[in-house]
Amino acid sequence: MDTGRAVYALRIGAALQIHAPGTLDAEAAWLHRPRDGGLPVPGVMPARDGELGARVTDDAGRPRECAVFDWVPGRSLRSRLTEPIAAALGRLAARLHADAQAWRAPPDVVVADRCCSGGCPHDWWSRTCPGRRCSPRRSTGRRPHWTSCGTRRRSRRTCCTVT
Repeated sequence: MDTGRAVYALRIGAALQIHAPGTLDAEAAWLHRPRDGGLPVPGVMPARDGELGARVTDDAGRPRECAVFDWVPGRSLRSRLTEPIAAALGRLAARLHADAQAWRAPPDVVVADRCCSGGCPHDWWSRTCPGRRCSPRRSTGRRPHWTSCGTRRRSRRTCCTVT
């Protein structure tokens, strides 16, 4: 979105609500950390009422959660990717991952991890791992425990339980 004074990115959430209330607040809180450390990451812009997100209704009558982020200028490295740039990107990714691991989300905010993003095929495609269910970890510090289990198709799949 270009307002003439600034450029912003508008994120319109999916009609299927997958995030718990407070997730945008947690995202904004985490984005402050790398930003305060000098990394050019977008910030979440509050709405006129001070809230970070706005709930709107689409043409089909479904609620959508929208958020506006600062625009971070940049350019594609696709055709200019060199070994030094790739190494710098790797260091940046490591820094972000280390910070994300050290950060604790506010209570009751579901932490999106492999379990939440399609990493547990048994919950959706088969029941070959009885007694195990994929459960998203909450910000209590508990981590998913990943185990391999055989399937009848000779492949090995991964499922998890929170321990």
